[in-house]
Amino acid sequence: LLRSHGMATLTYDRFQGHASGYDVVALGYNYRSDEIHSAIGLCQLRKLDSFNSRRRELFRKYCEELEGSDRVQVPFRHRDISQSTCHIMSVLLTRDALKVRQRLREAGVQTSKHYDLIPSFGNYRDSSFKNSVEGLENLLTLPLYPSLSEENISYIVKTING
Repeated sequence: LLRSHGMATLTYDRFQGHASGYDVVALGYNYRSDEIHSAIGLCQLRKLDSFNSRRRELFRKYCEELEGSDRVQVPFRHRDISQSTCHIMSVLLTRDALKVRQRLREAGVQTSKHYDLIPSFGNYRDSSFKNSVEGLENLLTLPLYPSLSEENISYIVKTING
């Protein structure tokens, strides 16, 4: 239903004479992939295992480089990541968060903050969320992608540590 505008009957079924009309029974989207995008997706899937393996290597490199830093903690650094995709490199800045962010920006290192809490988004600010988590302003997501070099990681960590 989601992939085809929430329609209960597919176009192909109508074409084959199995149905003469359709009903929209849910909110849906146009998630039907065309041939070009499907071909690109299949090519990318062939790279998935090597990309994930490389991300795990880079995660370990970050952990190694950040070992002993008094400015950064790496959440879940001691977990078994053998099956992880390591799709983001989130860290917790333990001090000087604003200064670290500014230094990284000035050094040309793009960072972000992934997965903010729902109450921080405009549509939900006036809602009645009763719990809050302190310290979220100290979360930072560092660059992590398969072609990132280990030299870049060293540069990023050096910039963080000032």
